[in-house]
Amino acid sequence: PLQYFMTPVASAVNHGLVQKSYKRVSLVGLSGGGWAVTLYAAMDGRVGHTYQVGGTMPFYLRSPVSEAYKGHLGDFEQNWPDLIATANYLEMYVLGSVGKNRKQVQVINQFDGVAAHGIKYQTYETEVATRVASIGIGGSFSVLLDKENPEHSISDMALNFILKDLADGQR
Repeated sequence: PLQYFMTPVASAVNHGLVQKSYKRVSLVGLSGGGWAVTLYAAMDGRVGHTYQVGGTMPFYLRSPVSEAYKGHLGDFEQNWPDLIATANYLEMYVLGSVGKNRKQVQVINQFDGVAAHGIKYQTYETEVATRVASIGIGGSFSVLLDKENPEHSISDMALNFILKDLADGQR
């Protein structure tokens, strides 16, 4: 089932890289797009910078958003047993971050009513960043906490951060 989500991303990356004017690939995704960015970056080392907004959360931190979603901890593709048997989300963060000129930033809207992650990231951010650094081939992982945006969206603050980060990465 993952080909329905990954094939369009792979096609866009491949098309972009055959164009002579593009030298690097960066991906930004919101919600399910954030999940796709996380998974794709873990599989394709050609992707440099990735920014997932309101996307993934490790299984040990998941909880239903409300009583209406009781027992629902994500869409099927995010919980597909064959995928999770291959790599859990913490491993995907490392795989998507490690390597020369690679970086993964997880943008979390602290008060998002859809992806209610709050400050749970504090249980894994340092560990993932340390693992990436310990591999010794470059790359970084970090979390940007948006305390102002209560929506399931990319705020102006987050967008400005991403644009500046991408511009800084070209220097």
